[in-house]
Amino acid sequence: MTRAVVVGYASVDTCVGVDRFEGVGRTSLISRAARQPEAGGIARLFAGLKAFKCAAISWVGKDAGSQMWVDTLNRMGVDTTGVTALEGGAPSAYLFHSASGETVCFFDPGVADAGAMLVPEEQSATVSAADVVVIAVGPSRVTREVLARISDTCTLVWIVKADPDAFPLSLRTQLLDRADIVVHSHQEDGFVREAAGGAVKSLIIRTAGAESVHWARGDAAGQVPVQAVASGVDATGAGDWFAGHLIGALLSGSGVTESIESAVKATHQYLDRKSTRLNSSHT
Repeated sequence: MTRAVVVGYASVDTCVGVDRFEGVGRTSLISRAARQPEAGGIARLFAGLKAFKCAAISWVGKDAGSQMWVDTLNRMGVDTTGVTALEGGAPSAYLFHSASGETVCFFDPGVADAGAMLVPEEQSATVSAADVVVIAVGPSRVTREVLARISDTCTLVWIVKADPDAFPLSLRTQLLDRADIVVHSHQEDGFVREAAGGAVKSLIIRTAGAESVHWARGDAAGQVPVQAVASGVDATGAGDWFAGHLIGALLSGSGVTESIESAVKATHQYLDRKSTRLNSSHT
């Protein structure tokens, strides 16, 4: 069975709905109280990778939120021996979602930035033995070490996040040079383009919101239309859900267009389930 390793931040996500954002220095009214915190960060990527033998490389604290995050991965069948528990609180995200579809996110890396490093006994060997490594946003020093440890035959996937601390320019250039698959949104065009020194050999998957999903590899390119999400739907986690299912389909041998269509369908189903749960909890 293909061994897939996902590297990046854990996150305990708390989502709050607001009518609208009033701006800095003004009060925005909460329309929907915080739901039960849920496992975010790299956790949602695994939903699309169930056909593989998966392992996580991440860092959590020793609080209840951290245990919830690890338990969620364990229930999904993910090997969590590479998740290091450090003294302190879990990495956490606080997401404020408006009725118009805008989201403001505040992220506290917690113990991750203070203690994140590859542990030779548990994490380094896992990376070196992987058939597939997915790099999501995380500490830059860890990403550099992962790149140094993966085998020449390993398939590398980079899920872009426009975070210059996690992905400084030199690291972005290195990732573009090595990655087999790169997934990013249209809002990250400049962040990726800045690092492209010449021709990019990777398969590039670019999402464009409700418009379409574009792909390019060498001289070949195409786009797949998508159905717009209803206004006001909380799309938290949709990007990771899409990326995980896309990667899973591509690595299972599906064509690019077929993989994108499958990932879009899975993402709509995910958002429908979220909307149903949210509506039922407020009736």
